[in-house]
Amino acid sequence: TGILRPEFANYQFVNPLATNQFIVDQTINIANVSEGPAIFDPALIEANSNPDLRHYLSLGNDIDPTDYVEFIYNAPITASSNKYVLITERAGNNPVTVQALDNMNNLTGNVINVTNANYINTGVVTDFGQNIEIAVYPLTALVSSGSEISGIRITQIGAGDLSFLRDGGDGKVFILYDPAFLTPPPTFEATTGAACPLNSGTITVDATDNGGGTIEYSLTSLSGLNDRPWQASNVFTGLPVDTYTPVVRYQSNPGCIAVSSNPIVLDNSGFNITGITVTDVTSCNNNGTPSDITDDFFTLDVIVDFVNPPASGTLNITGDVVLTENATNLDSSTSHTFNDVVLPTNGQLLSVFRASFSDAPACIFESIESITAPFECSDDACPDVIPIGNPTSPLTGAEVTFDIDNPGDNTLPATLNSMTVTGQPNPFTGILRPEFANYQFVNPLATNQFI
Repeated sequence: TGILRPEFANYQFVNPLATNQFIVDQTINIANVSEGPAIFDPALIEANSNPDLRHYLSLGNDIDPTDYVEFIYNAPITASSNKYVLITERAGNNPVTVQALDNMNNLTGNVINVTNANYINTGVVTDFGQNIEIAVYPLTALVSSGSEISGIRITQIGAGDLSFLRDGGDGKVFILYDPAFLTPPPTFEATTGAACPLNSGTITVDATDNGGGTIEYSLTSLSGLNDRPWQASNVFTGLPVDTYTPVVRYQSNPGCIAVSSNPIVLDNSGFNITGITVTDVTSCNNNGTPSDITDDFFTLDVIVDFVNPPASGTLNITGDVVLTENATNLDSSTSHTFNDVVLPTNGQLLSVFRASFSDAPACIFESIESITAPFECSDDACPDVIPIGNPTSPLTGAEVTFDIDNPGDNTLPATLNSMTVTGQPNPFTGILRPEFANYQFVNPLATNQFI
């Protein structure tokens, strides 16, 4: 039931066109080669690593017999008789060859010649009213048992034959395994932004568990000076300029490692944000409507300091406040002030202010500023009868009666239905619900603060 997911794909097409190489999902074309590798490659990999037989690579009528696609995996695959190569083909009418790639991604082993007679009809109908057929070979048909391969290549040898009129195959190829006998290492992709002058580059490794449990992450650097040790988080920050290779493993099986075949290059963006200051925080303004609390507001200024700002894009503030300004409208080459930022009067703590340029989104500066928004200053527009008096003493047991559902079993709720107070006309049944909570614990521990 397990499908090995390739990390990336290589391909050679003599005539790369939107009508010649495209990904079909059911009956819809979702990507094609003319859209470029950023769109086509992930769609190609996904089509050849999921079990949906109606999701595949379709080839048009101008295909060359030398056209091929290679799928490369992020860890060596050991050939055995209980792993199988499956080649699907719409209508089963296009011969292809399949070959293995060694650990240097060179062709190795035997050539499988898939002929029309090798396809098995699944009875699954796809577009054009044609059935999907599948050819199945043990992985040992490519290389002998125990040999390691890094990937597979499928070549459209049938195209160009007069009987096929340069028609290419329409299907997918993948390696199927039994999870009872194999736990592959995690599969992953790595995404990143630019590094920054203050060594604040980031890399995020998105890994998928293939049955081994909790994943750990590390980075090796080309220079050897900036390696990052194993950690539980998939996010690496504070990275200097270098070339990094992501590595993943299972926490319970440290020897089951996958090394990315796609090193990540962090370049110096040249843009550097050096500070954020929040100033000129005003008190509540009732907006000229003293009986309406919904339009109360206050204002503040946010000053961002930087070095060598870009000439394009935007300066962005995110976090508890979201602001943006075009780089062409910045106040100066060293700072910009967002003046009179209007915010709601809700008493909320504002402590997260992050600044970045859109031309270097990974270069994020986070401030240590912390302010608390004032509360509304208009009269409450909701019905609220305010009696005369300003008592301050605690109530005694003689003045208070509680109505509590108490089943006597401490595993069941004990519900306070109401409280009656001497001198008050009605029992108190309403509980005001807070919107959010702030707290300070000198020693925050699972054993110290718990619900």
